[in-house]
Amino acid sequence: QNERLKQMMGIQSGRFPFDQIFYDAKSKKRISEKDAASSEYPPYMKDFLAALRSGPSAINLQPWRFMIDGNDVHLFDAKFNNYSPFDMGIALANLHLLAEFRGGNCTFEIRNKVPEAPPSFGTYIATAVYH
Repeated sequence: QNERLKQMMGIQSGRFPFDQIFYDAKSKKRISEKDAASSEYPPYMKDFLAALRSGPSAINLQPWRFMIDGNDVHLFDAKFNNYSPFDMGIALANLHLLAEFRGGNCTFEIRNKVPEAPPSFGTYIATAVYH
């Protein structure tokens, strides 16, 4: 019954696959879980992306999309709704916490030139720059 109620309300159960959430700016392709574990990325990348993907969101809509561009992680909102500002705030906090966990730091910028992402990624929100 719970699953049926979720479907009726448009609430998703489970998490989106990696390749629906992550995009590589340099190769212009979506990042799968297998890709994230490959030698093409730093050894920590799979865990980093898995942590971002696992972040909480209101009614599990998971509206965030991330574009990886070297030390920059661009955040996009794919499903704007009344909860999106909260979900984007949670995603930004997670980006900051992941940087601290790895012994680094990140700053946030809102760029005038919006990074080019797939149309399904929605609205550009901000960029986390890792130092």
